[in-house]
Amino acid sequence: MKPVFLPRPATECFATPGTRTTFAAVSTWQTELQQTTRQWLRAGGSIEKWFEDYRRLRLDILHQNWRLIVPCDLRSKATFVLLGASARGEDTLTSDLDYALLLSTQTPSDIDNLQPHLYRFSQAMATFGVSPCPGNVMATNPRWIGTTETWKERIDAYFQYPSWENTRYLFMLVDSLPINLEKFGDPSASPNESAEIGVWNQLRQDVFDRISHSSYLCWEMAHLGIEIPPAAAGRTGGWLSSKRFGQRPKSISMKTSLINPIVHSLRLLAITHNISSLSTLDRLDALAAKQVLDRTLRQGVAQSLRWSWQARLHGGLTTPPNSANSGEFMLSSTANVHREELMTHLHTTRNLVRMVHRNFKKPR
Repeated sequence: MKPVFLPRPATECFATPGTRTTFAAVSTWQTELQQTTRQWLRAGGSIEKWFEDYRRLRLDILHQNWRLIVPCDLRSKATFVLLGASARGEDTLTSDLDYALLLSTQTPSDIDNLQPHLYRFSQAMATFGVSPCPGNVMATNPRWIGTTETWKERIDAYFQYPSWENTRYLFMLVDSLPINLEKFGDPSASPNESAEIGVWNQLRQDVFDRISHSSYLCWEMAHLGIEIPPAAAGRTGGWLSSKRFGQRPKSISMKTSLINPIVHSLRLLAITHNISSLSTLDRLDALAAKQVLDRTLRQGVAQSLRWSWQARLHGGLTTPPNSANSGEFMLSSTANVHREELMTHLHTTRNLVRMVHRNFKKPR
């Protein structure tokens, strides 16, 4: 019998639609969500199915707080745009809040009027365990809000001056997804009925196309944005050796050492091979279908990605919220069999990143 992931809907934390939550209700819901996730992992449930169900939960939380906090006249002018893992459908319990806003119209006072509500929105999301983005990739930052014309001017400026910082912003826009947050959960609403959703999709496609034709931007991402993970030295040497008494436990971050190198490598390859999918696994399958990756590497990368996501998810359940060690692989308290798995996945990830580095040489 297949495991079933059925956490209690977040809407039950609101007494009635459009009313505030209580700390006790949210705390109870979070505890139940963690317990359900533990049971799911122990039962060997699919990480893709967990992502799918958690995405619905998280969108519901966004929808409820958005409608509760942002006044209707301001909501009607703003299209919500998911960024990063949220856009790819790969959020875990420790993923933070990354989003942009596309405004249909903008008067000098619109953004000023929105900002206090956006800060309260971030605080409300944090109550549900969705922390504000530490890099401030949110519409509270003027860089991530604006009309169509503002966004076009901003994007053109990034292309005209492709510093590493600006290049990062362009690649972040590739991993973006506009949603009709106002009507989330309404079965009669079309997901693409908003004109602004079509506008954003065209903006994203333009960025995608312009990056694909720029060997310099692709080189920048390959060599400045995708680092080779640390070498797995072996059970008795290097960073895998046991900690000495009194020293800080040795650990490795699932996100920075495994997930990000794989996700960013596959995104870059997808752009240069005209694969528009957002999901990392969909990108991987499409790259394999185009024979960009051989069968062995494709299978290894898929296994490494799923293993890393599950390890990060498990780490988020075993450390306090917002802990520095959340999502880290604690080597000092890990059985040798899991260290062996880690070394295998690091080796696979290094092979993928090396291939990407070889494919994108610095333009002369």
